Amino acid sequence: MKITTQTLIQMQAALEKIEGVHASKLMTNDKNEITECHILANSQRHPKQISKDVQSVLATTFEYRIDHRIISVAQIENSSTAKVLPRIVYKSVEVNKKEQMLSAIVTCKFDDIEYEGKYSGVATKNSEFRIVAEATLEAVRCHIKDKEHIVLEGYSVHDVGGLMVANVVLAFVRGKKEYNFVGTALVNEHIHEAYVKAVFDALNRVLFVE
Repeated sequence: MKITTQTLIQMQAALEKIEGVHASKLMTNDKNEITECHILANSQRHPKQISKDVQSVLATTFEYRIDHRIISVAQIENSSTAKVLPRIVYKSVEVNKKEQMLSAIVTCKFDDIEYEGKYSGVATKNSEFRIVAEATLEAVRCHIKDKEHIVLEGYSVHDVGGLMVANVVLAFVRGKKEYNFVGTALVNEHIHEAYVKAVFDALNRVLFVE
């Protein structure tokens, strides 16, 4: 089965409907194979049962089978994940156009410290999403270690069920290993915020968890 960006989004949404599961993150390699499955759940059910449910949902709904050894289940006592895991918090985004150049400044907060990312490029019909996404990545790159890299691989805006959804695909390179993250965000009247939040969605709960 070919794993597309949309398929990953649908898979994660299906996994988050499992009893006790708060969040999920699927990572793929350059062959579009799922190599890691991270699950954040409460402590009311045994991890092995949650792992079996994950396998069952993917097998029955998507006809995709994964090895239980690539499933990681992290459990918390409190249902509020924001108090347990550190996350990037969006603060603001500013986009300006001057002549043929488009620039973006993204401000975020992590662990009570504000960070700013800037990026600019030639303004084209399809460059706005890319420039905002790159500015967002600049704001978070200070948190990654040496020999780790985040690369914007793809981005798009699609109509899903009558709602506009911003999607990004990121490649996270750690040593000789490469992982693909997928992030999504609903597009409202503040379209630039959706671009930023799609990037954060791909990174949160994964990048800052050892």
